[in-house]
Amino acid sequence: MEVTCSKFDLKYNHWERNVWFKSFVVAAGIAALAVGSTDAFASEYLTNGSFETGDFSGWNLVGDQGLVFVVDGTAVPYIGGGVSQGAQHGSFYVYEGPMLSEATLSQSFADTSGATLTISGWVTGDGSQPSDVRFLFNGIELGAINPVPDQQWTQYVFSAVATGNDTFSVAFRNDNSFDGLDHFSVSSVSAVPEPGTWALLLLGFAGLGALRYYRIRALAA
Repeated sequence: MEVTCSKFDLKYNHWERNVWFKSFVVAAGIAALAVGSTDAFASEYLTNGSFETGDFSGWNLVGDQGLVFVVDGTAVPYIGGGVSQGAQHGSFYVYEGPMLSEATLSQSFADTSGATLTISGWVTGDGSQPSDVRFLFNGIELGAINPVPDQQWTQYVFSAVATGNDTFSVAFRNDNSFDGLDHFSVSSVSAVPEPGTWALLLLGFAGLGALRYYRIRALAA
């Protein structure tokens, strides 16, 4: 039996292939948009972590407070690590040198219980001893710099698990000179889909359904 194929059949088959190809492209594009619209949502729990108010607003300062200041790094650059440098972040930083005993800065905050927190801060020093900077979470020491070395701004990063209500603290002293502190942060990061993600997916499936519907109608005709 001989099978013939008219020009109309060829044209229709070509059209059908184009429809399915375009459908695939539409679906792939929507999937890419959906994936791309999932953002990382960061929560920052500290207030005035870089001291840009020019004071200790948001912080609780206790202990030996006599030689603890928030200074303008453009006017009072810190000389450490062999260079003169301003604030690590923004314009202001903490210039500190409590003697014989520590001073402590702390903040308490509500967070999401069970979340992994990233805790960080920047420290600079001239190598004077005795000196130390200690990072604490709910009174438990995460890490200590003892003594603070002769260094430019250096970041220290730690992890902790949130309990729902937590306290971050940094304790410090420098008996014979001053160290610099700046840009403290306690944050958590989670992947949060944008509201448009599901709408895009549904729109894509609706488009594919419509193409399928018109294809069936064309076949019937």
